[in-house]
Amino acid sequence: MFSYTLQRDCASAQARRQSKLNALAPLLDAPLTPSEERLHSMCLSRLVDSCNSGAVSRRDVLLAYGKKAFSAQSATNCLSDIMIGDLLPECSPSTSSSLNGDRQKSEFLDSHGDEYKRHDCRSPCRGSLAGVPVSIKDCIDVAGYPTTLGYSARATNVAKSSAAIVELLRDAGAMIHVKTTLPCGVLGLETTSALFGRTSNPRNAAYSPGASTGGGGALLACGGSVVEVGTDIGGSIRIPAAWCGVYSLKGSAGRFPCSGSHFSCPGLESLQAVASPMARSLEDLSAFWERVVQMRPWEYDHTCVPLPWRPADLPSRPLRFGVMWYDGLVPLAPAQKRALEIVVSALRAEGHEVVDFEAPTFGPLKTAFQLILGDGADAVYQPLQHVKSALAYFLPPLDAELALGFNRKTLTEERALIVEREHWKHVWHRRWRDVKLDFLLTAPTSVPGVPEGGQAVCGLTPATYSFLFNLLDLPAGVLPITEVSRELDALPHNFAATLETDAARNTFKVYDADKMHGLPVGVQVVGPRLEEERVLEAMKVVRDAVQCSNARAKLC
Repeated sequence: MFSYTLQRDCASAQARRQSKLNALAPLLDAPLTPSEERLHSMCLSRLVDSCNSGAVSRRDVLLAYGKKAFSAQSATNCLSDIMIGDLLPECSPSTSSSLNGDRQKSEFLDSHGDEYKRHDCRSPCRGSLAGVPVSIKDCIDVAGYPTTLGYSARATNVAKSSAAIVELLRDAGAMIHVKTTLPCGVLGLETTSALFGRTSNPRNAAYSPGASTGGGGALLACGGSVVEVGTDIGGSIRIPAAWCGVYSLKGSAGRFPCSGSHFSCPGLESLQAVASPMARSLEDLSAFWERVVQMRPWEYDHTCVPLPWRPADLPSRPLRFGVMWYDGLVPLAPAQKRALEIVVSALRAEGHEVVDFEAPTFGPLKTAFQLILGDGADAVYQPLQHVKSALAYFLPPLDAELALGFNRKTLTEERALIVEREHWKHVWHRRWRDVKLDFLLTAPTSVPGVPEGGQAVCGLTPATYSFLFNLLDLPAGVLPITEVSRELDALPHNFAATLETDAARNTFKVYDADKMHGLPVGVQVVGPRLEEERVLEAMKVVRDAVQCSNARAKLC
């Protein structure tokens, strides 16, 4: 019975999605025209100015990005739902609705018709994000569309209202044109579910785009959106950004609207998930963050801190960066280490200070894993329509000590873990202050990707370099630095014999520089809590230093 229900619901959801794509194919299954290419190359700020002045129509913007999204879906399977038809004047919402049956479509239009009239690209609209196509991860509510979290049981769970960030974006003039894929339960390193299938990395189809905002990372890398709004509880926007070669910034809890976003552990406050954006360029990421905060998100969302955008004024003196080379659990792969070395060398060439940063790392990770799975993963399992034999379906082999996180915790045990969490925050804060750091550099993950099925081998441990900063609630951004090289990034001889933990041994079973050749490699920039503005500026310092270093190398 469960198998039949699963197959029926998955087939129905995929058929709805394909029906929308088929209806839009005559408009979108085509290359960009020269004028659309020029429009697609505009940065966010210029696009907004052009739409506000009337020099560019929102319809033309939507067609250009719609074509790119259509192509991205064909190449990577990154879309879970499509709203483009509801925004284009030549398409009828009744033919592109996400619901089945004429009666349901009629009820949907009765409830949301005014919303579509207000937000389709025929309506003149001015605002700080006018005409900007924004994609939304399929765990964030958009009224009239399912919020699935990758579960077949939620395939028809149509949201009755939109998340706070969706309301804010529409008021700012943005166009929400697609929803993007995610793994079942919003948990994992591969963006795969029975509901929508597997999403692949645009650079190498044999590899994951990362997760859980993997569909958004793939879509951005294919040019199908200007910005993706995703969620992050353990690296879920930073890992796809790193593995797809785009940009992201996870904020501290309370800085970006989060109400109406759903997570694999609802109600978990001891380790807070956050909503945050990804973008194709650092300038677009920075402009988007600034414009969202300037919209006073605390007036849309009670979880937001009423903290206005503060222009970052970095000190005129050289900046002091710390580098975390090892998290105490899994060493960095040669490609990850080389990316950090590139950044360190470039920053020093520009006169900045760079020092090694050592801090207790494995202890906080043990605390974090126990907090996130303190219910024994009941919340992850509950929506499943089919039975899996073990928790390992979601979290395959971990180091023996990290596996403690799988055990259900009593209230007393959870409170003790929260005390531990605060202890680690204090330790990090003191260490940061004593070393006099401005920012911290590290890798987003221990390896630059996992192949299809790789999560069954390595589990979630490649994500520990990102997960750490969710526990510490520090803003962390990711930017691309280089690519995997089969010549430069092969494992040293007898490398496996040097690995000290099960987590490390399992992780490096999926690392193969030859097969990974050409995959993006990113670096993570971390700053003090609630200082997202400064982290974005530090990311620009890193980006510019690396570009200058590359330019000097070419001249030589």
